[in-house]
Amino acid sequence: MTKAEQLLRDIEALRESIEIEWDDLASNPIREGERETIRLHIERCQAELQTLLRRLRTGADDNSN
Repeated sequence: MTKAEQLLRDIEALRESIEIEWDDLASNPIREGERETIRLHIERCQAELQTLLRRLRTGADDNSN
């Protein structure tokens, strides 16, 4: 698997994770503490997604986090 293919796979996994968590927030009655935990996880996923997209655009193939 090429670096680009790996990045695309990782991007898709993050996108799916964000979508699932947004659906959970919208459809399930959850406590405020749980809502905050999910919100923070979505924010981390979005930040990582931006990093992966930047790497894909620039052709960078480092694995720094």
